[in-house]
Amino acid sequence: MIPKTDIIFDDYGDIQISNGDIKIVSNRLLILRQHSIDRIKSSFGDYKLYKNLGADLNYYIGKPITKSIESQIEESIVRSLTIDGFLERRQVACAATLILNEVVIKTEIYSDASGSSSTSLTINGIFNTINGVVNVY
Repeated sequence: MIPKTDIIFDDYGDIQISNGDIKIVSNRLLILRQHSIDRIKSSFGDYKLYKNLGADLNYYIGKPITKSIESQIEESIVRSLTIDGFLERRQVACAATLILNEVVIKTEIYSDASGSSSTSLTINGIFNTINGVVNVY
């Protein structure tokens, strides 16, 4: 379930402040994007109350570079967005492509549960399998 309002975080995960106040957002699409990015970038154990929440991409650091790593990362991202009912499986499409030691990731989240062709938002990312850096755009 997506909350009606939320605190805004910047690209580095820091709370945004404006005129001495914490910035709040009520745009449901921005909240959905922010929560989705947080789940994609999170590892197991990051949330103390929900230890298995997150895509846990750090698991793939140093793993052998094979084509199967693409589908494993796709499954991890979809799982992170759907495991607790945050999104339904048919609302999420994920594609990963291995380029040398990086995995380029595209995640699409559809506006309705039917998985219609109109995409609500797209989240692009790059995961480095050597150093574990996850950049999401």
